[in-house]
Amino acid sequence: MGGLPDHIVKLQRKCAFSDVAAQFKVIPEEHVTVVADAELASKLSKGLAISAKELQKGSVRIRRSVLSRLGCGQGELPVLAESQYDRFLGYIKSLV
Repeated sequence: MGGLPDHIVKLQRKCAFSDVAAQFKVIPEEHVTVVADAELASKLSKGLAISAKELQKGSVRIRRSVLSRLGCGQGELPVLAESQYDRFLGYIKSLV
C-alpha cells in the first residue's frame, strides 16, 4: 500500500530511468496549489521570502476543474479571495 506501481518498479530495475521519470508523478497534474491566506498572498505579490511551512499553512490543493468554478485566476500561483475561503469549511464555502 502506498508503493510504486509494478510497471514503474520493473522499469526502475531495468535502469530505464528516463521512462520512470516520464511515468512517475509525485503531484497529480489535475491539482493546483492555491494561496488561501491574504497575508501570504500579500507577501508573495511583494516578492518577500516565505518559508515552506508558511506556504503549506497558507495554501490548499484544488482540482483544476474546481479552480475554474471558483474563478480565482489562472496565474502562476492562484489566490482565493477572503470571501472564498473559511478555515473550517475550506474552499467548499464558495461552492455551497
